[in-house]
Amino acid sequence: MTRWMLGIALVAFLGLGTSCRTTARYDRASATILERSGEAGSERYTIQSGGKLLISRKQRQPQGFLGVSTQTLSLTRAEQLGIDPFEGVFVEAIDSNSPAKRAGLLPGDVLLEIHGKAIHSKDQFRYLIANSPLDVPVQLLVRRGGENRVIDAELEQRYEDEDSKSLVRLDSQSDTRMVGMEISTIPEDLVREIWEAEGSSRAIVSNVVVGGPAYFSGLRAGDVLHSCNGRMISTAEEFFTEIRRAGDGETVEVVLKHSGDNTPMLLEIEEDFQGGTWFGIPLLVGYESDHRHTDFGLLLGGLLLDYESEYSYTPDREPSSRSEFGLVLDLFEIETDDDSTCISLLWFINLRFD
Repeated sequence: MTRWMLGIALVAFLGLGTSCRTTARYDRASATILERSGEAGSERYTIQSGGKLLISRKQRQPQGFLGVSTQTLSLTRAEQLGIDPFEGVFVEAIDSNSPAKRAGLLPGDVLLEIHGKAIHSKDQFRYLIANSPLDVPVQLLVRRGGENRVIDAELEQRYEDEDSKSLVRLDSQSDTRMVGMEISTIPEDLVREIWEAEGSSRAIVSNVVVGGPAYFSGLRAGDVLHSCNGRMISTAEEFFTEIRRAGDGETVEVVLKHSGDNTPMLLEIEEDFQGGTWFGIPLLVGYESDHRHTDFGLLLGGLLLDYESEYSYTPDREPSSRSEFGLVLDLFEIETDDDSTCISLLWFINLRFD
């Protein structure tokens, strides 16, 4: 029994033929689908993971403008002026060349009423001014020097941006086994609103698994799908139906819908792509591999021989590969990428071939 236990412990220590699995990790990045602006304001549509569509709007609204800076009456100032607290607002400053200036308002005035409606705070006063009609003068009850007087002022029109946000939940499907991506369906009514175009619903990438086939194919959140293997795609269900038709190791053509033209991209299906394998004999041999990276070393983590290769993707969605091979502390080293090959001898002799 003791021998068996020692043998099992030795095999575990050496790490022979051990496989491991990584956990799917979504990119979690949101992406702006479309943003536009005009005289009336602006709007932005952002796709988020989990099939969420965030709609942000800034609308320019016409408002009345008087041109005064006010403060709500404090208890101390109200007592000094002989006014009940929170009955009126105190005028701190008057804008030059403003309706308030032309109407004769002065700093130190207390505004008690507007169109016969009592004023209790500066926020209420600002709201009443902003929403007053512009075609008739605004009537203000003003307290000055212990006496009340009525002052009429003609408001000007100004524009203010009003922000609004709404979150729409879309139908979505995700896969973390074959392609590593989440697809959401934008319904017809939102297609008309976002792109101002008639047509059916659209399928959009709402997230990708970092390091998955979709990620390395260059697909990113915000990409709108046009077709898959020649079949038009308008929903998440249609896309994953096409993916399931293809087998492990097959490559499908995914065409993205871009303004002006469509962009084809190749997506390789990798069954259970998250699996990885490592093999090791401590201090002697080390081997690690997954679907995009391979690393092999002999003697103390590669001091005698070291080989490493990886496949990645550039920010502009161009595929990129790189490999390195080195012997004896990299006294002899070969490094290759998509553009060139470099051979190094004794650390200082370098030969480069483009």
